[in-house]
Amino acid sequence: MAFFYFFGALICLILVIIVCHVAGGVAEDKGYDRDTWFWICLFLPFGLWLLIALPDRKLQEEQKRTNELLQMLLEKNDYVDSSQITSEQKGTDRHTFDDLPNI
Repeated sequence: MAFFYFFGALICLILVIIVCHVAGGVAEDKGYDRDTWFWICLFLPFGLWLLIALPDRKLQEEQKRTNELLQMLLEKNDYVDSSQITSEQKGTDRHTFDDLPNI
């Protein structure tokens, strides 16, 4: 009977290690250290909840870059309401996406 308890505990330990390994991959996708979060999830019962609550660093960096590009575009184009442009002015002095820097 003790063999079955040992075997059940071994299976549970293997499952916990697999879940912690996957959690480390999720942390890496969010921009954090994979190994650190593997061990946190392994030893802290609430480690997975901490991982879920982490902000996404990569998404924040993309948002900053998008805001910078948008600011450059707005500064470059000197926004004019389209209702104020006459038909003769349309198509002249317009900027294209070729003017933007490559990402």
